[in-house]
Amino acid sequence: MNPSVMNEGWPILDFRKFPNEAISGQTLSQINRIMENDYVFSAQEFDDFFNKDISFDDIEAATISLPTTVVNMLDETEESMKPKSTSIQEKLHSSRFLSFLAEKNIDCDLECITSSKLNDYLRYFYHELRTKTGNYYSPASLKCVRAALHRYFTQKFGSKFNIIDGDDFASANRMLKSMAGLWLAHGGQKKQYVSIEENDLKTIFSSFNRSTGEELQNEVLFSLLFYLGARGREELRRIKRTDVCFAVDSNGVKYAFIKSEKDNVSEPNNIRKNVKVSLKPVDYENTRSNRIYDAKAIECLESYLTKLSHDAPEGNELFHRPVYGKKAGSRFYSDKQVRGENYLGNFMKKLSKSLNLSKLYTNHCVRCTTVTRAKENGLASSDICLITGHKDPRSVDRYDRPSDARKHKLSCALTIENSTANGAHMKVNESLTVSALPEKKMKITVDGNTNIINFEFQ
Repeated sequence: MNPSVMNEGWPILDFRKFPNEAISGQTLSQINRIMENDYVFSAQEFDDFFNKDISFDDIEAATISLPTTVVNMLDETEESMKPKSTSIQEKLHSSRFLSFLAEKNIDCDLECITSSKLNDYLRYFYHELRTKTGNYYSPASLKCVRAALHRYFTQKFGSKFNIIDGDDFASANRMLKSMAGLWLAHGGQKKQYVSIEENDLKTIFSSFNRSTGEELQNEVLFSLLFYLGARGREELRRIKRTDVCFAVDSNGVKYAFIKSEKDNVSEPNNIRKNVKVSLKPVDYENTRSNRIYDAKAIECLESYLTKLSHDAPEGNELFHRPVYGKKAGSRFYSDKQVRGENYLGNFMKKLSKSLNLSKLYTNHCVRCTTVTRAKENGLASSDICLITGHKDPRSVDRYDRPSDARKHKLSCALTIENSTANGAHMKVNESLTVSALPEKKMKITVDGNTNIINFEFQ
């Protein structure tokens, strides 16, 4: 065996420098301490070297570390791909937790804190959480606070603390559930997005006459929400005019689709932040389908794009403000003014009031309607995920909302005494006599309770 052993990143260690009786019984870390010393040790010198009192600070100082510039570069790369909203929540709630400790005169060093101590502080922090108006937080908001703190601790301390699933933080999580219970006990109500009723849906589609810029734009907005299962706020704001495209599939059928951000890689400074990547192997990638095959919706989109001015400074914006009155002329939409975020976000509320619908619907109700109608037509949850973009089919089931017609049908199915008024079948108990042959008569008797028909020849 070659007495000189070379390990990657380490200098050559020549064991001929050490007497056999000196290195016998020594650990590898002890031997590594003298790897850079070009000196032939005697047995006594070898013992004296390892018997010295060496502090952990000296060992850490001798450890090779990355330059600060490299560490900063790596951190910047991770931060650049983190969604902006995630970074804001992380900074907000971590600083809030640290300010809470300072206000309560709790002096602790998070670098050296134990899991049990951090659990106690988090439990206290969750108990004192209140909104600006002094109310309790909803369960969803409490989960957001905990998730932001978990990301902060993970980024700062690695896997040392797991405040979501760790056994050491069980009491803190119980306190979080208790605070959610207090929110419900004090009148808190979860938002329930309902599906649009059948009659209201017919009223909405019949109201689209495309005679004005607002009517045409309303049809475009509703079509994008309904056929794409889009989210009511953020997705509408991100759609640009150049994202609306038309194509023909392999069967020769024309369809419209919204070009995703992946297709815009040629645009400068196209840094996509809301990207969720998993390094785990997957058998099937759930790719969202954003095609619209409805002929009326396609015709509406094409007509809408021709009405927009292509010379406007905001030429790539999809939703411009309509022009009304004498100023309109042949123009349907303004060259410079575009629809704001509040208008797009409250589109369905405004439409519900103007059409006098049975309920005040929101944009997210249209997404629920897409899921509900897809389920009623026999589509599986995994197929509906291709429309809505959900990763887990179980998430789709939460969007399935029973309509008034379905509730009425369920109630009728449980009713013992049915009548014509409630839409059920009526019992029949009667006899009918008809002539079969001149010499014989046939009597037909129908029993409504047993649904048995009797034929008698007399």
